Amino acid sequence: MTFNMTTGESTLQDDYIPEMSVEFPVVPQQDIGYKTRYAYISKFFDKPLDSEKGRNSQYFEGFIKFDLQEGKLVKYIPFGETKSSGETFFY
Repeated sequence: MTFNMTTGESTLQDDYIPEMSVEFPVVPQQDIGYKTRYAYISKFFDKPLDSEKGRNSQYFEGFIKFDLQEGKLVKYIPFGETKSSGETFFY
């Protein structure tokens, strides 16, 4: 998605979106407001966890490094079978 700060218009290039259930993309905090090449996107579990608590939570099984210039997935980093996380955040 791009934002034109002068006109207030926004555009979404939907062919960038991977065929996965993902969260809103983030960039490292020091890059906010600047053109950046990579975005990092938390990936939801493909199926709910086995417990009721797991089904009612929004945990992630890994994250994606996505190249905004090339429009493609660079790498998927899984957290492992017994691990999950909240939203991906870089400081």
